[in-house]
Amino acid sequence: MKKDNKALSIGVVAFGVAGVVVLSIGIRMFMKKFIVPDFSEAYSFSFSSLLISVVLCLAGLTCLIVALTLFFKFVRDPKVKGQTVTGVVTGYEKNDGIEVNGACPYRIKGTFVSPISDAQIEFISSNIWETEEWFGKNVSAGDKVDVTVKNDRKYKVDVDSILRHKGIVEL
Repeated sequence: MKKDNKALSIGVVAFGVAGVVVLSIGIRMFMKKFIVPDFSEAYSFSFSSLLISVVLCLAGLTCLIVALTLFFKFVRDPKVKGQTVTGVVTGYEKNDGIEVNGACPYRIKGTFVSPISDAQIEFISSNIWETEEWFGKNVSAGDKVDVTVKNDRKYKVDVDSILRHKGIVEL
């Protein structure tokens, strides 16, 4: 149930390293050919050498930008700093907006009382990639769940806390 980003992290690091290597090759090629040429050899300007070095630099920068974007969007888990309250699960729903290999994730729905406004607020958890059978066995209406609240619109649902409250240990 925990979000496992190990494979994604390794992929992002590999993509970032590849970007740095390709960018450094492109910069070195550009510097050696056009900025500080070796005058011991006959100097000749070729458009293809310029094009290759520029394409390598752009490919390296693109890899770095994609790796950084993936890191900040998917790998890094920004924690919502705030007060933790106990919410109550009202059910779960299938998120039909996302589908991978014919499977859709589920989201837990429920309510909690906001420590800021003392109002009852409905929450929906992030996507959970488990089967409906798993949800039927482990999540039911009335279960307790920890919700970290920063303000009335920003919260983070600790889905694993449902299992902790029930005393289920997941390996």
